[in-house]
Amino acid sequence: MISDLLSYGLLDEEKARLLRVATSDNVLKLGNSIKDEVRARIFKNMLINIDWRI
Repeated sequence: MISDLLSYGLLDEEKARLLRVATSDNVLKLGNSIKDEVRARIFKNMLINIDWRI
């Protein structure tokens, strides 16, 4: 999804990198049963709060 937003010009490289880093497995040291839900919540909240002016 991040790659798509980047390729359509909706995100710049810095915002895409921050989204990737914040939702990476290296950051989320959680059990598999909850990791995807937490990742989705973080991703959604970041998308809602992004300054979409590029």
